[in-house]
Amino acid sequence: MTVQLSTEDAKAKITPNEISFHTDDWQRAQKVTIVGTDDDDVNDGRRKITLKAVSASEDADFDKLSASLELTHLDALDETAECG
Repeated sequence: MTVQLSTEDAKAKITPNEISFHTDDWQRAQKVTIVGTDDDDVNDGRRKITLKAVSASEDADFDKLSASLELTHLDALDETAECG
């Protein structure tokens, strides 16, 4: 099974944009990185990014499953940003 990862936010980059699961490694965690791209906006503050995932599988039980995850992007120069 493969899972396509995407976002409609032009300021976010997902790497990798596809992950695969096989019968011998389906339970192993896989790392996905989402990075905000550099832009000329010095402080665009907090921004919601929606990560979308859609599966593709030969098994009908796992084909075309979808999920989304909402993330908050914090501008590196946002001095009011809270960590925690």
